[in-house]
This record gives sequence, structure tokens and C-alpha cells, in this order.
Amino acid sequence: MRIAVPVQEDRLNPHFGRSPAFAFFDVDPGTRQITGPQILPAPPHDHGALAAFIKENGAAVVIAGGMGPGMRHALDREGITVVLGAPGIDPEEVVRQYLDGTLVTADPGRGHDHGQGCCHRHAGEGR
Repeated sequence: MRIAVPVQEDRLNPHFGRSPAFAFFDVDPGTRQITGPQILPAPPHDHGALAAFIKENGAAVVIAGGMGPGMRHALDREGITVVLGAPGIDPEEVVRQYLDGTLVTADPGRGHDHGQGCCHRHAGEGR
């Protein structure tokens, strides 16, 4: 499995579409060991181009802080699982928490409103 995280300055960037780069982590489904990241510069901001970029680089899951509905739909169309409301911390730690089922995320229904709303735990399902 491969997981993509939008990054800026070695942290998860809460503004998905404005991320200058994405970190791609490979995860062994049996051991849940993380390898990577592979850091790639983001393409110009365009819903279709970003979704295609993420899919072409093999990601099955995107973990992000916030994202607008257009981007969310573009990723859904590509068959990519989206986890929203992740904190702006080290991206490898975000992936580790996701895999361990301990990732606490803000209410994903709030779109671009970062850091607001109630929180919940997201159980990583090793997809």
C-alpha cells in the first residue's frame, strides 16, 4: 500500500491544494513497516491534475488536513481513500498513527476549516 501526504517544511501541510510537495510512503501490509518517504514536487493546482498525480504515483490513501469538495470528488473518482482532519505534524508520524489506529482527526465535514470542530480517532485499516 502507498500513502500520500501533502507536505511543506517537513510537516503535513493543512492546505492540500497549496502544498509544494507530497510525501509518498510505502507500507508493507503484512508488517505495517513504513518505507520512504519519496518526496515529489506537486503539479500546478488543478483538481484533475493533482488526483492524477497521486494516482500515477501509486497512492491508495491520502491523509490530509483539509480539502475542498472538488478535490475530494476528484480523488474519489480515482478510487483513492481520503482521510481528512489530520494534524500538521511530521508526515511519517501521521502515517504511523493512521496505521496504528491512533490518528486523531478534526471533523472532516468542515472542509477547509482547519483545527476546528470535534475530534475523533481514525482506525487505520491497512487498505
